[in-house]
Amino acid sequence: MSRLGDVLEKIFSVEPPFQTLAATIRESGRPSKKPENETLTYQVWSIYLDRVRVEGRIRHHGVRNMVKIINGSRQIIQIDSGECEAKQLDGISFPTEFARHFYRHEIKEYLRNMEMKDVGDREVAGRSCVEVVSNISPGGRLWPHWLPYEATEYRIAFDEETGCILRIEGIYEEVAPVIIEVISIEFNGMVDKSLFKIDATKPGITQVKQVPKIDTLEDARLVVPFPIYLPTRFDSDPEVLRYYFFAPKSLENKHPYLAINMATRHWSVSISINPRETRAGRLPRGQFVMTELNLDGNKAVIMNPTNEFHSIVIEFEDVIVRIDSSHFGMGELTEIARTLKRHDPILAT
Repeated sequence: MSRLGDVLEKIFSVEPPFQTLAATIRESGRPSKKPENETLTYQVWSIYLDRVRVEGRIRHHGVRNMVKIINGSRQIIQIDSGECEAKQLDGISFPTEFARHFYRHEIKEYLRNMEMKDVGDREVAGRSCVEVVSNISPGGRLWPHWLPYEATEYRIAFDEETGCILRIEGIYEEVAPVIIEVISIEFNGMVDKSLFKIDATKPGITQVKQVPKIDTLEDARLVVPFPIYLPTRFDSDPEVLRYYFFAPKSLENKHPYLAINMATRHWSVSISINPRETRAGRLPRGQFVMTELNLDGNKAVIMNPTNEFHSIVIEFEDVIVRIDSSHFGMGELTEIARTLKRHDPILAT
């Protein structure tokens, strides 16, 4: 078996890659001219997989000093202003700064959605790695915050012993690469359990109430404080399943938003709705826009598609609606957008 094959076997193994972890990670480069173009460094500790702590300069609605702690089903976040929030997690959730390197479920998603070619050996943080050149597969989809956004190519270094990712490089045509790399690491050493202590009863810690998945449009209208737009295109299809998830404002989510998934056995469509006054509630501009159009009196843009994944963003009076799908072409997606119907909030008192 090839060395890459050996690494893949480790990634899909049932054996945990490590028992404890202490690492320092550095991010450098940025495919934009924004002020937060700076090198960031943060520390990660973990007792697999129950406890995780990330601390340092992190990109989170800008760049700021943050501490994120996961201890079982509990999470606490503290930012440089001193604000602190605690909440119970609904299922498994890890900070991106940890998960993109060390969480096998996420690493497996890379493998399922990317084409990879072994390009040889590389040493990262004193450890032997197998490096691959990769691109997102046709029809593949990854969340944009997992890897350097909109890169034309990726170089990923897998630790030969554990299968963890120790270096990610996003390559761009006209700007410097974005590099996220582990600069020091120790597996299976002593990690102080007090790093993961969470006392959510302390004064000054805000308790964040989780909003569970919402099953119906009527229930969504009771909690979402802005209009909801749904396409009527699928109203007569009994196979369509709809799932709503509302994320209220918090330190983790600076602005509230609604995510809607619509799917059958044969296709899926994702819809996100953001209030206009938020940063996400704006039409995209520049390199990400392929076509601008007028959609029945509303401004809209077609996003530059990555492989077979298509997006259209529509600007309404009070919200921005984005529709994504890898199953419908842009013509069909535009027609779906034309059937969007407004549903106003009926907030419970």
